[in-house]
Amino acid sequence: MVRGLHALGEEAAALPPVSGAEHVIAGLSGLPGLGEAERAILRFVARLTLAPRSMRAREVEGLRVAGLSEREIHDVVQVCACFSFMNRLADGTGVTLTREREAQARELFGDAAWERHLGWSEGRLA
Repeated sequence: MVRGLHALGEEAAALPPVSGAEHVIAGLSGLPGLGEAERAILRFVARLTLAPRSMRAREVEGLRVAGLSEREIHDVVQVCACFSFMNRLADGTGVTLTREREAQARELFGDAAWERHLGWSEGRLA
């Protein structure tokens, strides 16, 4: 989602939330290597994250049509909400990663994944 909006550059800042969500959602539809259920989940969480007030029953129905159970839909919403909350909490309070925690993150995710994350967080989008 972030990369989709980043590609718009300054235009993204001027977009109303629903337009930003629509731009990202359109880009997600063309991602290679994903099944329809994965695409449906990404479209859903993009809208829920970027334009939550635009959510309607049809968005949930899209997940059902893609084959998700009620439990899976609930899990998608819960994970999205949890990440949204934690990111806002960390960003809003200025949470930073200590050197000790960085070593733990490298061990948990691996060097390559950690380096990709650092590149993203430092504005070096690939």
